[in-house]
Amino acid sequence: MRIGNNARAATAYNLAILASLDKLGIVSSGFIAAYGNETAASITLEKIITQKYITLYTQAEAWSDWRRTGYPNIKPAYLNVTGSIPRRLIYPLDESNYNISNVPGGLTLMDRVWWDK
Repeated sequence: MRIGNNARAATAYNLAILASLDKLGIVSSGFIAAYGNETAASITLEKIITQKYITLYTQAEAWSDWRRTGYPNIKPAYLNVTGSIPRRLIYPLDESNYNISNVPGGLTLMDRVWWDK
């Protein structure tokens, strides 16, 4: 899709939906009709990243894709004390102890990493 080949992206997306369901041992014609029946005209980056997020939920790649694309439209957990979703990890204590000259100061979980600005 990134290079403008929406037909190929739609085919790959539909096959990925089928593979994901097959891996989980799920047979659902309703799900396939709703989510695995994209065409060159209907496929979007949001649909691709949302399904990827669902498949990779709890893995760091899903979080990175969300930070990179803004999809899916997720909200902070109920009663989240910060009111937002973290954008970065903090440096480990060993880095602060043994490599302090290369650890930027004043960063928080909500600061964006260099490629996310």
